Amino acid sequence: MLEYAQTAIRILGKANAATLAADQTSFLAVSYAVQVIGEAANKVSPAGQAALPDVPWRDAIAMRHRLVHGYRSRSAEIMVQTIAVRLPELTAVLERILNKSVDDERSGALPSEDQ
Repeated sequence: MLEYAQTAIRILGKANAATLAADQTSFLAVSYAVQVIGEAANKVSPAGQAALPDVPWRDAIAMRHRLVHGYRSRSAEIMVQTIAVRLPELTAVLERILNKSVDDERSGALPSEDQ
């Protein structure tokens, strides 16, 4: 999820809805990245989602469903809003979770893969 969020943010860059709508390759690329994020979120068990309540699971899954099933509702404005506002929030949450996991493993709070 983190990798695809970072990729979508990078591809979008400083584009606005008009420039994204005019660039079909970038629009399809960021749409795919957001779709993958939602698909990954949907694969996390309810217990896993409950354990990480700061992750916007339902929003990610809902956006994936909108992209996959609502072809006519694909909007460059919604995509820009999602990528420019929501994905930086998501990346911050995921980075915090991953950094905490690494710190916990280093401190011995979590067993390492070797144990």
